[in-house]
Amino acid sequence: MRRKIAGKTRDEIKNMSKDEISKDPVTMCDFEEAVTKVQPSVSAADIERHEKWFSEFGSA
Repeated sequence: MRRKIAGKTRDEIKNMSKDEISKDPVTMCDFEEAVTKVQPSVSAADIERHEKWFSEFGSA
């Protein structure tokens, strides 16, 4: 999508049809770039606390 809207004004983007914007498939490059921008949803401390709990009590 970003490639489709690059260099366009806000009005030009608003006037684009959804089909026009979504025709390009997601590439591996798109996926790899997105992965570098994603932040972890849990902290290392949360993972450690979960692992400790799991070793003590097991799965539910």
